[in-house]
Amino acid sequence: MNTFRVRYPRSFTEMLGYSKGAVSCWHLHPDMVESLTGLMAAWNWAFRDPESGPLRVAEWLGRWLPDGVRQGQFILAKCKLEPNKVDQYGRPDPYAGYKDPMENKRTDPPEDLLRHIHMLKTGEVLG
Repeated sequence: MNTFRVRYPRSFTEMLGYSKGAVSCWHLHPDMVESLTGLMAAWNWAFRDPESGPLRVAEWLGRWLPDGVRQGQFILAKCKLEPNKVDQYGRPDPYAGYKDPMENKRTDPPEDLLRHIHMLKTGEVLG
């Protein structure tokens, strides 16, 4: 069988903002990524845990999925991203006119964390 079936297409379409257009910016919103991560963890707890039963599945379908959809709609409601430009390949470009999402991400550890790690490794307290 060469078909792919999405189980909850309407829910995820609404949650991720694809009901407004073919391009969504959900991955640019840290709180949206966090909400999806929690939804994924709840799904694993309900569907993949060997100790799970039908009540966990029902709870995921009746509680966690609808709540995730509500959170997604709330988070994306005020986003003003409009994919009206195209990239070099003619595809909608959701980043046109916006800064690189990774531009302000901190990649170096904070100084206090480095001092703490040094203290744990050597026993020496830095001032």
